[in-house]
Amino acid sequence: MMLSDHAGRSRCGWQDQLSLYKQDNPRNLLITLPQGIRDSQPIKLKALGEAGKNGGDSGDLYLKVKISRQFAEIIREFIRKLISYLGI
Repeated sequence: MMLSDHAGRSRCGWQDQLSLYKQDNPRNLLITLPQGIRDSQPIKLKALGEAGKNGGDSGDLYLKVKISRQFAEIIREFIRKLISYLGI
């Protein structure tokens, strides 16, 4: 199985489009990260893992979220400016 990231963001939340290549069955997924997600927190994608033995159901696929320091600093700076602008 191979996972390829085609990073894209949406106005309705933190989303990322991923391509999943699994035994000649490519799929495009739109993953929405839940509010409050933390660095290194896993996300479970039910039944998107490897096929089960002897024709069994597919297992679950776990993605590990990695938030870059640069991105986190951009968010912090935005919040600082917003607080300053609002005079809070």
